[in-house]
Amino acid sequence: MIDAVQDLALELGRPPSKAEMNDRGEYSASPYLTRWGTWEEALEVAGVATDS
Repeated sequence: MIDAVQDLALELGRPPSKAEMNDRGEYSASPYLTRWGTWEEALEVAGVATDS
């Protein structure tokens, strides 16, 4: 799942939003929220989080 976030981030040139992950990602955002609690935490684990 982490690879899927990283791949979409590379494609977009920035961290994907939950909506973008739902529309364009290999997985929807839901399993990330179940596993990591927040989308921001999932992005941080994937190494694509922003400072904002």
